[in-house]
Amino acid sequence: MNIIHQSELIAAYCHRNDKYGKKIYFDAHLVKTKTIAWELAKKIGWKMMDEIAAIAVLHDTIEDGYITEKTLKKLLNPFAPKHTAEWVACCVSQIARNPKKESYDEYIDRLISHSAPLMRDALLITKAADLICHITTEGHDSLKQRYHVALHKITVAYSDLRKPANDLLVQQLT
Repeated sequence: MNIIHQSELIAAYCHRNDKYGKKIYFDAHLVKTKTIAWELAKKIGWKMMDEIAAIAVLHDTIEDGYITEKTLKKLLNPFAPKHTAEWVACCVSQIARNPKKESYDEYIDRLISHSAPLMRDALLITKAADLICHITTEGHDSLKQRYHVALHKITVAYSDLRKPANDLLVQQLT
């Protein structure tokens, strides 16, 4: 087993009772987000593919309150070098939004302005994938404009993502 498989098991367990519309959340959102993040990362030449897949599939686990960063590190440690497990868990923690502490715009700005360049890129790839997934999934109609605006802000801030994100968005919509 590797970090991707372990991350999938953790995410599937954490979200075992969740739905994405009428579909199973893990399959309909997390696996799709992971696939989109993988495609984006590959198109821009990202080298840490296992890590981006793990972050993408886990991106909602801390935010939704199912697990802590500390517990996530412990669960990932046996399946990756310690620094990798810690970095993935930290990214998952950083991508979490606390609506009581920040607006959605503040959240997107926080991701864009993250001071650690490698982590910033991982966060923006993952969030772009999450937004593409939301935009291209039926439902969420009231939020789609907000998601388009956020995706635009991210791709302007991280210009390497602009064309691959737009291409994937069009591909997913057709």
